[in-house]
Amino acid sequence: MLKRVESEITTVEDAEFLETAKKNLHAYAMRHIGRAFDHGFLDLLSKDSPDLPKKMSQLSKRMREMEVPVFQSALIYPYLGFLNYTFRRPLLNALIRCKLRKQCS
Repeated sequence: MLKRVESEITTVEDAEFLETAKKNLHAYAMRHIGRAFDHGFLDLLSKDSPDLPKKMSQLSKRMREMEVPVFQSALIYPYLGFLNYTFRRPLLNALIRCKLRKQCS
């Protein structure tokens, strides 16, 4: 769609508007892809799986491949992945509560 619109541009203002739209669309997409990765990490961490560190590294690798900006929680998740489920679950619950507070305020 953007390619089609790009061919119809006649003024400098339209070109600037299209560039702004492209930047905003990219930022919007990255924000939501980051949120999807965040939910993926939370889902992995909420399960008691013996191969959790391997799955976490695969998800992190995929995130780097897609060039998704690293969000703050992504820095904590690898450390939580190495904890036993018994210790990880209360910390994960606290992190989720903190995230919900930030979204609601």
